[in-house]
Amino acid sequence: MIPEKVTSVGDSAFSSCNELSYLRIDASITECGQNIFWSNYNLQTVYIGEKVTYVDHTYLFDGCFRLVEVINLSSTEVRDTVCQYVIEVHDEESKIINENDFLFYTYGGKHYLVGYVGEDIIISLPESCNGEKYEIVEYAFQVCKDIVSVRLSSKIARIANSAFSGCNKIVEVIENGYHGGHLGVGKTESGYVAYNAIEIHNEAESKIENIDGYLFYPYINGEGQMYNYLVGYVGNDTDLVLPESFHGETYSIYKWAFSGNKNIRSVEIGSNVTSIRENAFRGCSELTRVVINEGVMFIYDFAFSNCKKLSNVHLPSSLHYIESYAFSYCTGLEKIVIPEGVYYIGGSAFYGCTGIEEIEIPDSVTQIEDWAFAGCTSLINVYIPDSVSHMGREVFKGSPKLIVHCAAKEKPTNWETDWKASDIKVDWGVILEVPVE
Repeated sequence: MIPEKVTSVGDSAFSSCNELSYLRIDASITECGQNIFWSNYNLQTVYIGEKVTYVDHTYLFDGCFRLVEVINLSSTEVRDTVCQYVIEVHDEESKIINENDFLFYTYGGKHYLVGYVGEDIIISLPESCNGEKYEIVEYAFQVCKDIVSVRLSSKIARIANSAFSGCNKIVEVIENGYHGGHLGVGKTESGYVAYNAIEIHNEAESKIENIDGYLFYPYINGEGQMYNYLVGYVGNDTDLVLPESFHGETYSIYKWAFSGNKNIRSVEIGSNVTSIRENAFRGCSELTRVVINEGVMFIYDFAFSNCKKLSNVHLPSSLHYIESYAFSYCTGLEKIVIPEGVYYIGGSAFYGCTGIEEIEIPDSVTQIEDWAFAGCTSLINVYIPDSVSHMGREVFKGSPKLIVHCAAKEKPTNWETDWKASDIKVDWGVILEVPVE
């Protein structure tokens, strides 16, 4: 609540207060900064008290894209343009109705699903609202980042463009008679509901299987090929040893499977895992140790990005590709051994790993892409064999202490002209020896 005595609020004073879902203003705000409540993406109801005489609402609720209603009991005018996502400005009690953790709002004879406050990650959307069709508004599920499965309904008239934006872990969509718009994996036409999905189907039950807290999804494509995916974890352990297999078969760790987990401290990945997909462990804030055993061949984009406490990583000789941003911003990483067998190091793969001092590129590597080690400010020595035929742009930008030791006698033809910063020293024609541990 903003009390009566307050008359002035500065720029961005309450911006990004994302736990805020209800706001009461009893003050007469005569001096109003810009973007005061910018990007409060959980804010749904604003109450303006009867003693308020003035509110300068220019930019006041910009970025509050889940704001549904403004209750105005004051004499000052508040237009519904106060925020582009507001459904209604009125002077009654809140009109948001909670139906089994689904939040509905009715206005102008239409029903709107405006949010979900439950904790289930496998959800069935309401079959109807009072027996009638309803629309799902922009960003309705934006804060529901752990949902993995969504069952739709034939009573959904429309899913707004960004209704499920940010729900990156949704791997399964059950149509259940929904005909309100085009559904397709990787498509945005129906509010991102299936953007990262493995499959859209119309079976009665979810295909997700829980094995000791690990969520698996088996998928058979149109050609009859079976793919098994580990799509999430709902257990409480902090030191994880991933399942050896899925019913005796190999599997991949799917996109976003563990992303944002604040409890995991260590992970050991077994030999029946073939790949670690995009963003799989991104932003695991407490993760310090990762052991990847033989079997994994691909580490995809952003797989371990922004794991700032990650300090110990073991990579297997089975690994062939380290894709873009795979370990970017792992600022706690002081050492990384890239194993013999890796062919490709993607763009910005280790961008911003400010703790790494030395890197040896193995003889198997042929391609290093743009900015692969840029922003590694502590780098002192890098060893590059003559197997590297392609070197991208500014691979070592931002490493002022660095000396690059190259087996090649001069810059190879397919290395970009600006492959390094001008102040980085290069030793050409060096005989590279594996350092003795």
